Amino acid sequence: MVWIRPDGYVGCNHDGKQYLEHRLIMEIYLGRKLTRREQVHHKDGNKKNNALENLQLVDISDHTVRHNTGRPRPKWWGTSHVCIDCGGTEHRGTGWSSVNKERKQWLCERCHKKRWRYSHRDRVRASNKASYERNKHKYKMVRIRA
Repeated sequence: MVWIRPDGYVGCNHDGKQYLEHRLIMEIYLGRKLTRREQVHHKDGNKKNNALENLQLVDISDHTVRHNTGRPRPKWWGTSHVCIDCGGTEHRGTGWSSVNKERKQWLCERCHKKRWRYSHRDRVRASNKASYERNKHKYKMVRIRA
């Protein structure tokens, strides 16, 4: 069974599994499964033209460059932030968390995790201590013999 997906690629069934037809053709031609870093590029740009002559095996980074050359960059592209805890500067990405957007204060991923972990630990300790103080009359003191 063959169908066309909403994004324009041709899908098909093979040995009871669903595949993108261009990937299946390349796997059969190579005689092995494609790795996660390998993608199949349509030379003429037509997603429905799955002739072997039109398909090219490329690395994922090369494929991204081919399809994104000339596109405008997002507004945040090229900006960097300074972590208010460690002072490290890195390119802004998913690893940054905003402490205060108005003051433009940022934490790198490592410092954010460290802050959260310690503050969470202190909250749990305080909660456990308060719980113990409230309920200590319920606990029996037992002497342990050595």
